[in-house]
Amino acid sequence: MLNTKFENLLTNSFAFLLFLFCLSKFGANIDHTLQCGDTAWLIKTGQYIIAHGIPATDPFSFTCPERPIVIYQWLFATALGVLFQHGGLWLVGLAAGIVTAFIFLCYLPVSMIRQGVKPIYVFGLLSLVCSPIFFWARPQLISFVLVAVFTIILERFRSHGYSKSLWLLPPLMVLWANTHSFWFIGLAMVATYLLIELAQKQCQNRQRLLILLFACIGAILLNPYGWGLSAYNLSFTTEPDFGSIRELQPVLLTHPRFFINHLLYLSLAWLVILKGRSAVPLAGLILAAVASVAALMFYRFVPMAILLTWPYMGLALSRMSIFNSNQTKVSNLATWGFAAIAIISAVFSFLHRFPSGQPVWFTNSDTNLETTTFLKRHPALTKNMFCDPAIGNSLIFENLSPVFIDTRFDFYGRKFCTEYNNCFNAEEGWQSYLAKWQPSSLCVDDSYQIYQALLSSPDWLLVFDDQHFSVWLPNNEVGEKKRRELVTSMGGRELSNLALQRRQEMPEQLCRKHALTAISYLSKGQKQLALKEIESGLSWSKQSKLTAFLERLKKHIEKN
Repeated sequence: MLNTKFENLLTNSFAFLLFLFCLSKFGANIDHTLQCGDTAWLIKTGQYIIAHGIPATDPFSFTCPERPIVIYQWLFATALGVLFQHGGLWLVGLAAGIVTAFIFLCYLPVSMIRQGVKPIYVFGLLSLVCSPIFFWARPQLISFVLVAVFTIILERFRSHGYSKSLWLLPPLMVLWANTHSFWFIGLAMVATYLLIELAQKQCQNRQRLLILLFACIGAILLNPYGWGLSAYNLSFTTEPDFGSIRELQPVLLTHPRFFINHLLYLSLAWLVILKGRSAVPLAGLILAAVASVAALMFYRFVPMAILLTWPYMGLALSRMSIFNSNQTKVSNLATWGFAAIAIISAVFSFLHRFPSGQPVWFTNSDTNLETTTFLKRHPALTKNMFCDPAIGNSLIFENLSPVFIDTRFDFYGRKFCTEYNNCFNAEEGWQSYLAKWQPSSLCVDDSYQIYQALLSSPDWLLVFDDQHFSVWLPNNEVGEKKRRELVTSMGGRELSNLALQRRQEMPEQLCRKHALTAISYLSKGQKQLALKEIESGLSWSKQSKLTAFLERLKKHIEKN
């Protein structure tokens, strides 16, 4: 007896430590609520809908201004718009954190503990599934919540038979269809459970279940676009260029280390499900298998694979004596306790990362805050600007639209995205692509090939570079005039109006640009233009690492 008590104490203590570890992981990921740039255009779309209604064409793009637009997540965007109006980006991030906390710190542990699994195993598994993709303030949050709700309703139906709670599904399908494109997952869950039940000879309430199934199918048509919304979602199989969207790429080929915990979780989940398959319903096997395959093919579906394997793994674990706690009843007080902990953890973690009253910005790893601030100070640069998608999001957010492109790749379409990506990767014909659109300025990501191509191109002038993004003007009379005005506004040659770090780095970057352009001119035999570039490079900084090289190059040209 003493050994049993000591064993229980030790097990529960370790379970508590694992729970604290889960809380720690949650807090460490809270800043990812504002990591995704899509949140920017979602907020502004919501504000536009509140002010003007759902637009027929895109209000934010000058490259596709007349193209019809389907805002399939219009209801979620509107909700973000309302949150932003009342509390800015801070409230948007906090709300996303609270929703994620309910899923990660309440639904997942409570559902498995209710199935009778020992807490030590529950929290051990829970520690594997926390990742940034669960936190993003995007419509997927609604899909995560609705998958959990649908699972609860449908599992209760499987265990206890028909009940009126099933009729919550059609209105929830209406909500899902108007907030996110993952509504088809909900429809697949309903169809799988109901069709398996309808296939039974002894099925009761057959007529009601058929009506329910058709009601759920019809529910997806209750949206501003009718059948057009479903048709648009189906077009995702061909539009846009999925190869350019990182979250639609295979986990095993592109992100195995980033998702190692999830891959370990899925491996464990399937070992358990297959070993305890007698306890897992056929519907669960089907849904878990499809979700797992989808997660391996597209890492966007990793959270769905977790949510659609978790309850069935719990059923399998609960039938194995080593994992069973022999206590399937969890009090409502305990459930409310987990809910309270979820809210408190979300609020505390978010306030620790984003103190109330302080400026909040998106937490992308390659932040574009400094570049966006520069463009806000010089809004004329954003007119007809060829830009990076992330910068496009920020310009929309800062009311500096219309933009060349942003991250709504489904709207721009495969052809446009492919041509754009070819240009951004400086593939053959990139100059012709820019000439076709005749942009008045460029803002590009320095990690792409176009940055190196622009450095050696005599056709473009570098005017700003923060090591993440750079701004360029055409090398003509108009561009040179704008460049001189910008230099003056930045404090002259000393760039005194820029941050200290940028004042130290910018001259070096400008010297580099002039040096590469001079070499380009020399390769074409244009010595006078090369000398002009060298003089421009030397005028920026006598302390530049390139100064000695430029002076030697100048002497060489003058001698020959």
